[in-house]
Amino acid sequence: MDWLANFSAFAHPGARRLWIKLETDRRMLEASLAAVPARNLPVRLRSLLLLGTVLAVTTATGGAEASDVGSAGSLPQAGPVSEGLQLRVIAVGNGADEQNPDLRAPIVSDFAEWRSVTLLAEIKNVSDMPIRLMGVRYGDSVTGPYIGKSNSDHFAPVLFRYDFVTLAGDSVRTPQRTPRDEQFLELSGARVESLRPGEALVCLLRPLKMRHDAPHWLPPGEFSIRVRYLGTSQAAQDVMNKHWPDKRYSGLWHGELISNSVPVKIGDQRPLELVWGPVTAGLQAAVELRDEDTHRREGRLLPRNEFPLQGAISSYVHLKNVSDRSISFWTEQFRQGDTVEATDVNGKVMKPVGPFFTGWSPMEKWTLQPGEIATVYTNIGSALLATSRSRGRGAPNAHPESIAQAGDYRIQLELNFGNLRTRDGKGNPIPGPDDFQGAIRTGIIPIVVRPRRPEDDPPKFIGRIQFRSTGGDAIQGGTVAVREQAGEELLKGEFRGATVDIPDCQGKPIYVSVRAQGHEEQVFHELVPDPKKTLIVELVPAKRTQFRLLTVSGKPIKGAKVRYFNRSKALAGSGPYPVDGRNGPVWAESDSSGLVQLDSLQSIDPYDKRLGENVYWFYIEPPLPWAPRFVGPLRAGEDLGPLTLLPLLEVRGEVRGSKEELDNFAAEWDQPEAMRARDPARDWDYAESSVLTTTREGDKLTFRLSNLRPGRLRFVSNFQPGTKSVSHEYSKRKPGKDDVVLEVQLTESRSDIVLTSSVKE
Repeated sequence: MDWLANFSAFAHPGARRLWIKLETDRRMLEASLAAVPARNLPVRLRSLLLLGTVLAVTTATGGAEASDVGSAGSLPQAGPVSEGLQLRVIAVGNGADEQNPDLRAPIVSDFAEWRSVTLLAEIKNVSDMPIRLMGVRYGDSVTGPYIGKSNSDHFAPVLFRYDFVTLAGDSVRTPQRTPRDEQFLELSGARVESLRPGEALVCLLRPLKMRHDAPHWLPPGEFSIRVRYLGTSQAAQDVMNKHWPDKRYSGLWHGELISNSVPVKIGDQRPLELVWGPVTAGLQAAVELRDEDTHRREGRLLPRNEFPLQGAISSYVHLKNVSDRSISFWTEQFRQGDTVEATDVNGKVMKPVGPFFTGWSPMEKWTLQPGEIATVYTNIGSALLATSRSRGRGAPNAHPESIAQAGDYRIQLELNFGNLRTRDGKGNPIPGPDDFQGAIRTGIIPIVVRPRRPEDDPPKFIGRIQFRSTGGDAIQGGTVAVREQAGEELLKGEFRGATVDIPDCQGKPIYVSVRAQGHEEQVFHELVPDPKKTLIVELVPAKRTQFRLLTVSGKPIKGAKVRYFNRSKALAGSGPYPVDGRNGPVWAESDSSGLVQLDSLQSIDPYDKRLGENVYWFYIEPPLPWAPRFVGPLRAGEDLGPLTLLPLLEVRGEVRGSKEELDNFAAEWDQPEAMRARDPARDWDYAESSVLTTTREGDKLTFRLSNLRPGRLRFVSNFQPGTKSVSHEYSKRKPGKDDVVLEVQLTESRSDIVLTSSVKE
C-alpha cells in the first residue's frame, strides 16, 4: 500500500477531511475490536475494516497537501530519521489526556479556535542503541506529587518548534524571537527520558496555547503543521551538568527532528480591532484584554471588552513596527512593572498596581521587520478588576484603585522597556545598545464592566469524600482542609461521620489535607470531585509517638496542650517556616499521668520519599506556673520518656548610656529556639521578636519581662540617632550594622540584665 503514503500529493481539501473522518471511524472500530483475534472475526467484518481505508483514499481527488499516511493505514507515516530518532504527529481533540497520551485517540482536524489545536507527538528510537533525551515531564528535582507529571505548556515551547503552511503552500511568517541563552534553567526541572531501540516517547503538545500573538498572525482557515523537535542544546547540557553533575545531563540528544505534516482547520474567531497608540521610535502599541474565565470558552464567550465585576482578565500588548527598518527589543515572557490607567465616565483616573512575582523570568529578544507585529503578555490585566480571590493569571488583588463598580471605562497601558537589565552568557548587556529602550503607550480602548450574572460563575455542586482505613472501614472523624489546587479554600475544620461534604466544587482538582486518630496525617493532591461519585481515599495506620510531662519534683502535669509547630524532612535543609508559629492547632493533651500520645504522625511523605523520614516539632503549652517548651525533632513511633517542665521565669534590667543614647534607644527581644537538623550546619533559629517596652526613671531606662521560658534570651538594641532601619527574617529581628546584640542563657529569674551600646554580658 505504498500508494497510500503518497495520498498527500493529490488530495483535495474536502476529500482530505472526508478521509480523516472515515479513517477516524475505522480506527475507533478497529480499537474496539483489538482484543478479539482477527481469525475470530466474521469475514464480512474484516472486509469492512479494510474497505474503510480503501474508500477514504479512492474518493479523494484534487491537488492540495494532506497529511502523510503510513502504509499500515492506521497512523500517518513518521518524518525522516535524524540521528536515530523519528517523529510522528497526529492531531487530536483538545480534551485529550496529557498525562496518558494515546496514539489510538481519534484523529481530529477541525478546531473551534487557535488555542484548541492539540497534537500528539511520538518520538521513536529507530536505531540499535539507547538514546537519552529531554521530555516534557517533571523530573525528581521538583516537589511531589508533581514528579513524573507532564507539563507540556512549560517544557514544549523550549524543546519544540512549529511550522504552519497555508493550503496554497505558503509558510506562515512570524516575527523572529530569540530567547536568552537560559534553556538550561527552563529545562532543569524536566525529566531525562531513556529510549531503548524500538521504544517511543509520546507527549501532548498545544502549539498555539502559549503563543500569545497567535490570534494575529494565524487567522481562521486551513493549514498544515510540521513539528520540529530540537532537544537540549550542547551549551545547555554543559551548564546543567556543571551545576547538577549527579543528574547526568550530558549526552542528551539535540539537533532537528522533523515530523510528518498534519492538516488542521481553525474556526472563525471574534474579530480583533486594535486601537494603536502614538508612534514611539518607529513602534506603535495596542492593548488587548481577554476574558480568562475558562468555563465560558466553550460557546459562551463575552463580547469583546465586556467583563463582569470580579472577572478574570489577561492583558496583551501588540507592538507594530511602522518604520522602514528592523526594530529589536528585549522583554520578559511574562512582563511586570507596566502601568495602567482606567478612567471612568466622570473623568476619575485610577491606576491599579499589578501583582509582582519574585524569581527568575525567561527573557527573549524580538526582531520586527517593517509591518510585523509582536504580542507580549503583561500581568497588569489581573489588577484591573478588584477581587479578593485568585483568578486568571494574577495573584489575589485588592488594590484600592482596581475597578470595583460596574460602568464604562477607558483603558490605556504604558510599557517600559529596558528597566530590567542583565547580561547573556558571554557578558553582553541585555538590552543591547541597538535595542529599543524606553516607554511606549497603547491606544485608549473602551471597556464595559457589568454586574455579575449566574452564568459568569461555573456551575457548583457538593462533592463528597470518604476516608477509609486500610481494612476498608470508613473513618468516622478527624480534621480536614480542602482547597482548590489553585488556592481557594473550600472547607476547613473537624468532620464527623463516614462521608464529608465539600461545598462549592467546580470539577477542578482539589488539595485535601486530613488527620484522623490512629492514622497518619496525609495530603492528597489533584483529586477531582464528581457530583455523581464519592471520592474514596485510604489512610495509612500510624505508629504511636509518646512522652510524659513531669514537674521538677517528678509529679505529672495534666492538661498541657501540645500544639503542632512544624514538620520537615530528615534529609532536608531548613524549614519550612511554621506558618502558625506557637499558635498551631492542638494535636494532643496530657492526661492525668502526664502522658501525651500522638497517633497521627506520618513516617514518610509519599511525595518526598527521597528526603527521608518526617521530622516534627511541637510546642507544649502547660497550665500555670509551668513554662512552655518546644519538643523536637520527633519521628513517628518514638517514645521520648519523661520530659521535665520548669517554672516560668522573669527578667528585670536597665539600659545604660549617655542622655543622647537613651533618647535614641530602641530594641526588640525574643527567645530563639534551635530547630535541629540531621546536619548541624543546617540548624536554624526560630524566634518571634517583640518591641522592648521601657520605663524612664531619671537618667536611666528600666524594663521587665515576665512569663519567660528557660533557655536563650536575646536583645537587639540600637542607640543611634535618626530613623531606625529595621528588618526581620519572618518574625525574627535581623540585626543591622548599627545594632548591638546581647544574648543570655536563662536558667532562673534575673534582675541584673544591663543593655549598653557595647556588649558587656
